[in-house]
Amino acid sequence: MGQPKQLLPLGGLPVAAWSLRTLAQCAGVNDIVIACEPDDRDAFQRVANEHGGGKVRAIVNGGARRQDSVAAALRSFPS
Repeated sequence: MGQPKQLLPLGGLPVAAWSLRTLAQCAGVNDIVIACEPDDRDAFQRVANEHGGGKVRAIVNGGARRQDSVAAALRSFPS
């Protein structure tokens, strides 16, 4: 499997960087969680460190389906 599309360049930055930058600037967003494949965690961590504005709280393993990935991200928040 190739590189995830979220890590491909768009306008000089990884696609994920654009979303992270936007969310990092939103006053109503305090925490960001990224769900991804385990093999891509380091790459997403680098993007998060550079573009997440300190708001990326966790990078979790995604699931087989989008809903599984969302559930994994939600489980990472404290009860």
